[in-house]
Amino acid sequence: MKIMFLCNISLRLNGPSVHLLEDIITQCIRDGNSVVIAMKDTGEATRAIDEYILKSQNVEIIKVPFQNAGKSDLVGRYIQDAKYAYKIAKLYRQIENIDVVFLQSCNTSAFHIYFLNRYLKSIPIVYNVQDMFPENTCAVGVLNEKSIKYKILQKIQEYSYKRATLIIAISYDMQNSLKKYKEVENKLHVIHNWAYEKKNIEPKDDNFRKDYLGIKDSSYLVLYAGNIGVAQNVEMIINAANQLKKFNNIVFTIVGNGARREIIKRMIDQFDLSNVYLLDSVSQEISSTLYESAEINIIPLKANMINYAFPSKTARCLMSNSIVITCFDKKSEVVKQLESKTDVVNVAPDNYNSLAQTILKFYNKEQIYDYQKAFVFAKENFDKDKNVKKYCHLIYKATKR
Repeated sequence: MKIMFLCNISLRLNGPSVHLLEDIITQCIRDGNSVVIAMKDTGEATRAIDEYILKSQNVEIIKVPFQNAGKSDLVGRYIQDAKYAYKIAKLYRQIENIDVVFLQSCNTSAFHIYFLNRYLKSIPIVYNVQDMFPENTCAVGVLNEKSIKYKILQKIQEYSYKRATLIIAISYDMQNSLKKYKEVENKLHVIHNWAYEKKNIEPKDDNFRKDYLGIKDSSYLVLYAGNIGVAQNVEMIINAANQLKKFNNIVFTIVGNGARREIIKRMIDQFDLSNVYLLDSVSQEISSTLYESAEINIIPLKANMINYAFPSKTARCLMSNSIVITCFDKKSEVVKQLESKTDVVNVAPDNYNSLAQTILKFYNKEQIYDYQKAFVFAKENFDKDKNVKKYCHLIYKATKR
C-alpha cells in the first residue's frame, strides 16, 4: 500500500504533532507500506527527522517552500496555508499509485480535500482533527459565531468533514462537538494523543531543577510548559502566582513561547512577581524531564476550549510523578473521567482564586494525590503502541470503504 501523509507542518521543526506523525509513519513503514510525506519547508530546522524514516527506501519526502505569517495574523496565516494547499496540489499528478491520504489537522483542510478530490479522484482520505476551526476562534474571542466571517469559515470547514472518508478526533469532547455536522457520526473515531514511551514512575532530578531552571532544591515548583497563546489562558496562572507571592517557597515557572508571551512578561513585571520565572521553549527530549521536575503541573485552557481542542501535554503531565491541576470546563467528558479515576483536581477556567487555593492545599499537604492512579489512567488512554496501531488500522480500513 502507498500512503501519503499530507502535513501542515515541517517535521524539521519542533512541535506538539511531530512525534505523533513520526510514530504513525514509522509503524506504516514497518507494516510494509510505502510512504510519501508532503510537508512545509520554511528553510529552518530545529530538529532532525527520525533516522528510521530517513533511511527507509520506501519513503519519499516532498518539501514545499513556505513562508510563515505572524502567529497573531489569523487572516495572513489562513491565506498562506491555502496557498500551500494549492502548491501541493500541483504536484499530485507527479505522485503515482497513492492508495490513501492521511491529512493532518489544519485550518485549511477543505482546500486540501478539494484538490485531492479534483486530482486524485475517489482517493480515501483520513482526516485527523487535532483542533476544530473556526470554533476554536470563538472560544478565545477572536471571532463571533454570529458573524458572517465565522459562518463562511464554518461552511468551508464543513466540506472537509463531509468529504473525508474517516475522521479521527483526539478527545470525546471534540467528538461530541463534531457530531453537529451532518454525515459525520458514522465515520468518526477517537484516538488520544500519546506521550513519549515511559514504563514506570521515575524520581525527580534535583540537579535539573538547580542547573537548568535555577531553582533551589527546597522550592515547591508549580509549572506550566507549552505554547503561550490565547487558548492556553496562562494569565490565570500569573494571577494565581500574584495571590501566593507571600509564600516564598512556592515558585512558578512558565516555559514556552507564543503570541501572548510578551503580555505574560508584562504581567510579571506589573505585579512585581519575584516568584515567577519565564523561560524559552525546550526540546521534546528536555520537556520530559521538565514535567517531572515539578511538584505541580498546570494544564489551563480558556472556557469552552476543551470542546474544540485537547492539550497535547496531558499524557506527559499525568505520567510525570507530579500533581496535575487542570483548568477545563466542569461538564466536559475529560473532567468526568479524570475526577472518577484519578486525584487530578479541576478548577474552572479563569477562577484564579480557586487555582491559588488548590495549590496552597497541596503545598500544605491538606489534599492527597495518588501518582500511580494518574499513571495508570495515562497508560490506559494515552499508550503509544496501542494508539499508533489504532491509527494505522483506520488508515488501512479507509481503503476498503
